[in-house]
Amino acid sequence: MKSREVFVLSLTLVCLLSGWALSGTPATAQPSRGSEEKVTLEVMNPRGEIPPKPLFGIQRRVPDLAGKKIGLVDNTKTGVKLFFDRLEKQLKERFPTATILRFRKTGYSDRQPALYKDVAAQCDTFVLAIGD
Repeated sequence: MKSREVFVLSLTLVCLLSGWALSGTPATAQPSRGSEEKVTLEVMNPRGEIPPKPLFGIQRRVPDLAGKKIGLVDNTKTGVKLFFDRLEKQLKERFPTATILRFRKTGYSDRQPALYKDVAAQCDTFVLAIGD
């Protein structure tokens, strides 16, 4: 846990044990069978519930790359350009009727749905390279 999270949880526990809620009003006490009062504390997970991401099955491979549009998706790291230059040369030699399209991510985030939709709309298949 980070120190800030530990501080907030500790402060919350101190407030509850001292009989005060964080809102400034006294915590409700439930009387027990004896002369003592019983306080019930409810501990909650501050992270909440995260819904799972939808899963997609493995797509079938393209049986032949001849005449296909092949996307090369660059993650902006320096080693990828050299790799894609060589890969594009080899793909053109082996599949001269294939069209090679290059795409470049804008930063290191994977959250670029517009780019991925663009690649899917324009290409039959693609290569995503991550390199340094």
